[in-house]
Amino acid sequence: MFSIPSIRVAIVGAGPGGFFAAGELFKQLGDGVRVDVIDQLPVPYGLVRYGVAPDHPRTRRVIRQFEAFARAQNFSFLGNVAVGRDVTVEELRSLYDAVILATGAEKSRDPEIPGTQLPGFHHAIDMVRWYNGHPDYRDYAADFSCERAVVIGNGNVALDIARMLIRNPEELRSTDIAKHALEALAESRIREIHILGRRGPAQNRFTAPVLSELASLPGVSCVAHSDELVLNEESRREMQDAHEIGRKRALDVLQSFAMNGGEAGQKRVVFRFLLSPLDVTGPDRVTGVRCRRNRLEGEPRHQRAVPTPARETLDCGMVVSCIGYRGEPVPGLPFDHARGVLPHRQGRVLQGSEVIKGVYATGWIKQGGHGLIGHLKPDAVETVRSVMEDLNASTGERKTRSSEVGDLSEILLHRGKRVISYAEWKTIDEAEIRRGVQSGKIRENYTSWEELLSAAGA
Repeated sequence: MFSIPSIRVAIVGAGPGGFFAAGELFKQLGDGVRVDVIDQLPVPYGLVRYGVAPDHPRTRRVIRQFEAFARAQNFSFLGNVAVGRDVTVEELRSLYDAVILATGAEKSRDPEIPGTQLPGFHHAIDMVRWYNGHPDYRDYAADFSCERAVVIGNGNVALDIARMLIRNPEELRSTDIAKHALEALAESRIREIHILGRRGPAQNRFTAPVLSELASLPGVSCVAHSDELVLNEESRREMQDAHEIGRKRALDVLQSFAMNGGEAGQKRVVFRFLLSPLDVTGPDRVTGVRCRRNRLEGEPRHQRAVPTPARETLDCGMVVSCIGYRGEPVPGLPFDHARGVLPHRQGRVLQGSEVIKGVYATGWIKQGGHGLIGHLKPDAVETVRSVMEDLNASTGERKTRSSEVGDLSEILLHRGKRVISYAEWKTIDEAEIRRGVQSGKIRENYTSWEELLSAAGA
């Protein structure tokens, strides 16, 4: 085992991937490791704070686990620090025995169809960050004056956005939804949302509980076209696989929607399958989505959507694309632009086929922007295992960590950079909770950089 304090690790990204990696490092090395978690935002928790729907507070309980890691004496948070702007990857490599990139997936995948530049077209990540109060999205323009919206995608993010757009805003008033978003949604005229999937209902990526939650909203009916819920032989075989129990449960919920015509006067969520958008229509802003009908071809679990000549146009005033997230390049490192991830082998970042010594990846920047928060934990375990193997293999050649190596926070201070510590984040946290109590909410987040830095005492 390594002697105290022989190991120093920098984790770039204070979201769940980064915190799960920190927790695994503490598990493996205890007091023998110092972990510095760096984030470009002045607040931690990334996806948990800015990606979870406000009406799902239970999902945010994982923060309690992260707080336990952060209380360790050998943990530091360096917020308001951007790698590539305030410090380079090469500088981090000179200061730390290992650098783990956990920068997440910062961009939405583009459907690559005409019309996405029109006002009224939105990407999921923009909408999600807007209603969660991300400081870069406080002034994001969202117009809810139309009566029908179309959501493209067949995953839980699509359901989250549909639920936020269709539910009674009064039901959100006690959550931590951003004040500006609540005010905008209170004026919404949206009464119908169509959720499009390019493949069939058996290939859905919804989870049954989130589907059922949407269906149970007061004043909302979930409906589906019976003919689009009919499974081909290959899909029926897929559903017989014991590993597909979760998808089978979601399919059962979807099929119950075919028996629901929708009650008069209620808002509606309409699930459509085997439809792919061809273009977003409108001269000056979104007026509809022109779609093609698909059929499925291929073996079970490998079916693909094949175009047919049939076409259909859905009139709408808003389109939200929820077809996945992708990472952005990290300055100074190679990047797989096709997949939107850092190229790696078991978490070791690669330059071509060669490992970049001491640089690792975990989370969505490693595996792509998909899966639940809990899925990031085994991913972090794999990466930390690679870190441990490499540290053990290089014990004799690792440079001695002593005072002359330098401390990142001191280096940044010398450069005039304002670094937000974990203690200062807790000051922000406590102030946001107090603000929430005053307005009858769980918390009232600060939604601008100026407010966040001011609350930290900057």
